[in-house]
Amino acid sequence: MATPQIFQNDSIDIDYIAKGIINAEKLGYHSLWVQEQPIGNGNTLEPLTLLSFASGITNKIKLGSSVILTPLRSPVSLAKTLATLDQLSKGRLIVGVGLGNTSEDYSAFGISTDNRAMRFETGIDLMKKLWTQDSVDFDNEFWSMSKTSVTPKPKQVKYPPIWFGGHAITAIRRSVRMGDGWMGAGSSTISDFNSHLKLVRKHMAEEGKTQDDFTVSKRVYIAVESTEEIALGKLEKWFKSYYGSASMAGKVSIFGTAEQCAEKLREIKDADVDLILLNPLYDSLTQAKRLAEYVIPNI
Repeated sequence: MATPQIFQNDSIDIDYIAKGIINAEKLGYHSLWVQEQPIGNGNTLEPLTLLSFASGITNKIKLGSSVILTPLRSPVSLAKTLATLDQLSKGRLIVGVGLGNTSEDYSAFGISTDNRAMRFETGIDLMKKLWTQDSVDFDNEFWSMSKTSVTPKPKQVKYPPIWFGGHAITAIRRSVRMGDGWMGAGSSTISDFNSHLKLVRKHMAEEGKTQDDFTVSKRVYIAVESTEEIALGKLEKWFKSYYGSASMAGKVSIFGTAEQCAEKLREIKDADVDLILLNPLYDSLTQAKRLAEYVIPNI
């Protein structure tokens, strides 16, 4: 299955975003995804609000986050918000969660980075309890509550699928132990992704999980143009701005003609990946159409 990233231009154009969302469903994509950037100069809308907007103008396409930085939010409030969004979308939500990479985000929210992995894990555990239990007693160094409930519960059985990212051994182990899916980073090469995937499969076997109950996916930065040179040139501008490295584009992206892009995507699909998140970095409406019409049918 292939799915696009909701991409926002430098100027917020709601009509453009809405058109992209509606067209993605018409083109038959599996799901639409958003990212979170809580602070910074990136002109990025708050992801759960954007997914709520998307749920109101679509009917079938699934809606995912990749990722919500859950340690920066109250798990009680977030459990309520996500349950509400799952109800509004009639059970179409996939919840991608992550720790975040910088201490700058944590300090801006008045949260210490001390024991942040424990905060992350216990916050996820608390949300699961609030979604599945009528009354929750919980007490640790971060949160304390007695006979606390959150209603309504999510629309989906138990709760929306929770997907993790990360490529460190501890992150992969956590993903499989606590999650319903894992997504490889867009900034990883296909070779690196395959190495990470071996670890995921290993831990899946240890945890007794199969592909029926654990989804494996990868984000792919992609550009479809008439030539490799045109596609790479456009990607390099974005990578220079976002990652500070134009040369990174040629190492981790898939780019070129429709045939060249399909060939590279087949390498990922052949690794028995369940879902590929296609992430255009410019002209997202045009790219989504090219991908749906000329690339995906040939993967």
